[in-house]
Amino acid sequence: MSITPDAAFLSDEDAASLKRSQLRDAGKVWHTIVRPTAESAAAFVNLAPAQQGGEASFASLPNGYVQVYYYL
Repeated sequence: MSITPDAAFLSDEDAASLKRSQLRDAGKVWHTIVRPTAESAAAFVNLAPAQQGGEASFASLPNGYVQVYYYL
């Protein structure tokens, strides 16, 4: 699993760029990113290529951010 702990501070455009850079020819792996809001987390997993059923999970953090686990 790859971890991007400071990603809550990425702009939506930078988060989209990060997601595109994680595409692999060798198969899917789990990644995690922290987003500042639930809306931002949902928008992130719906960026192309959008996650399918069972390919994303969310957790609310004590600081109000949202941890996103996604399979890409």
